[in-house]
Amino acid sequence: MKHLFIIIISLLLLNFFGAFFIYSEILLGGLVLPFAIIKIRKEYLFKKYIYILLIGIFISIFSCNFFRGQSLYLSIKANYPYFFILFYFTLLSLNFSVKTTEKALIYLIILFCISYIIQYLVYPKVIFRGALAEYSEDVRIRLTGQGLVFLGYFYGINKFLSDKNNKVFYLILSVLCILIIFLLGFRTQIVLIIPFTYFLIFKIKGFNRKVFLISIGILLFFLSLSIIPVVKDKIEFMQERQETEKFSRKDYIRVIDFQYYTHEHFHNIWEYILGSGSPFPGTEYNYYMSGLKDKYMYYEDLGLLGLSWIIGIFPVVIMLLYSFKAYRLPLPNDYKYLGIWFIYLIAISFTTMEFYREGNFVVQALVLFLIEKIYKEEKSLQQIVLSNFLQSIK
Repeated sequence: MKHLFIIIISLLLLNFFGAFFIYSEILLGGLVLPFAIIKIRKEYLFKKYIYILLIGIFISIFSCNFFRGQSLYLSIKANYPYFFILFYFTLLSLNFSVKTTEKALIYLIILFCISYIIQYLVYPKVIFRGALAEYSEDVRIRLTGQGLVFLGYFYGINKFLSDKNNKVFYLILSVLCILIIFLLGFRTQIVLIIPFTYFLIFKIKGFNRKVFLISIGILLFFLSLSIIPVVKDKIEFMQERQETEKFSRKDYIRVIDFQYYTHEHFHNIWEYILGSGSPFPGTEYNYYMSGLKDKYMYYEDLGLLGLSWIIGIFPVVIMLLYSFKAYRLPLPNDYKYLGIWFIYLIAISFTTMEFYREGNFVVQALVLFLIEKIYKEEKSLQQIVLSNFLQSIK
């Protein structure tokens, strides 16, 4: 029952995927910050990255105060979503086993999928606040912590290939997650999920005839999804958007965004480097940024590059560094999906805000903790084996 503790804390931090609202001050102050302070003197794989990330964000807060006149207090509140990466230290303090944490993660993924489907079926009735945004051409619902659905897909594929038991469950979970990824309606996410699936397969199984046949089967599966009416409609909407949303067009809004932020937005090169800051509702700076959004100019449409204009170049570089470290750490075949997920998040965050979408830093904290726990257990086991071997030859 220990996994229930992780599930409850995670759901609180995620506001149950946006179904209710708890002030971030309460969540951070009660469930996150005390543990980050307790663990400040301990050595952990990702500790330095996270603390340096927060320093970079605080520098952008001072930059926002200096260049945009937004108060330090309100700028700190505007940056609360990034602080949830500190949940990593809460998990380190709880120190549950890999099995317990992974079990909790799977329940969270299933709960997310169920929640998304329910919201999609009852739309336009709003249960989760991510369904409040309206899109004239399509129903495109976003839920807090939706990085879970990509994690669930890679988890299902990974376990299907590496675990001899429960293959039907893993297959069903993967199918469920990929259907929701189609419902999200992002072309980049759907296009890139295919090569990353192959990449995961090759990392686990290498390349041989059986893997080739599995790859062909997965490709045929993706093609077969297009006959499902709701998926077919999504594909048609994405094709229609593709006709007008091309970087080769000067009137494409992302091209306009790039031109504006690189030539007009910043006061000087220092603000460009440090970031203009995250706007807080009700401030003059937020009014100015809302004016840009009224013209359909969203910095989020340029993903991590756009984020660097807000919180600064340095914090974004740190996000990339801990993501690549998470990927490069050697893990057993049962857990390859964890590192692949981080690289996939980066890949799809060139034209979306998926890496830093609301709630995804809670999910990142869970994954970073799992990677650290698995890596250290494997390293400890290898040392024991080596020690036993050396003793046996004496």
